[in-house]
Amino acid sequence: MRTGHIRRDEHACPDDGAASRPVTPAGGEHVTGACTDPPPHRYRIRVRGRLGETMRFAFPALQARASGGDTVLTGPLPDRAALHGVLGPRRDDTMAAMSHYSRVLKVVIDAPPALHDQELAFWQGALGQELPEIYSAEYHGAFLRGHDLMLLVQRLETGAPRVHLDIHTDDLDAEVSRLERLGAKRVQKVQTWWVMRDPAGLLFCVLPVSPGSLTDENARRWE
Repeated sequence: MRTGHIRRDEHACPDDGAASRPVTPAGGEHVTGACTDPPPHRYRIRVRGRLGETMRFAFPALQARASGGDTVLTGPLPDRAALHGVLGPRRDDTMAAMSHYSRVLKVVIDAPPALHDQELAFWQGALGQELPEIYSAEYHGAFLRGHDLMLLVQRLETGAPRVHLDIHTDDLDAEVSRLERLGAKRVQKVQTWWVMRDPAGLLFCVLPVSPGSLTDENARRWE
């Protein structure tokens, strides 16, 4: 993680253990001491590059937003000690959090409406197993017997029949970026997933799953 710059919104009370100063409560009693209940400082930290979902979890006290090609983290922290508590000890954790998981989970047969029922019947007969409705009426599928791979028959709204793969990942941004570095291209984002093209122009989808559902036991970890 490369931090660009850190900006702090100023408040009246210092955060560096500065000398005590008088504090006069509403009742008029004069008290000498350090700042009483100092308000938290609001920090703005610019990080070079985009942080994926998994990496943003490393900073639960701060809100993240994209700014050009960078990520801006903002939020209140009591003092500089708290700031270093967020950035310093989490350096190793953050680097570990940069890893993510992905795997090919589904082979999807896309069929236009006029051919959907025939296509579904064919693949149920070919596999010797039922492909029940899942998710909604446009999807029928099941895990193949003896495998951890799912076959899905999808009713298309438009377009020609085709077959595509679904990649599942616990960090959508990181996985899409990884695939782009390998030569894939983004086509469009549909709801929560990305439709992409491989170098040969074939379509595939990258879908997010909840953190923790992919592990070393059922997926590939990418550093």
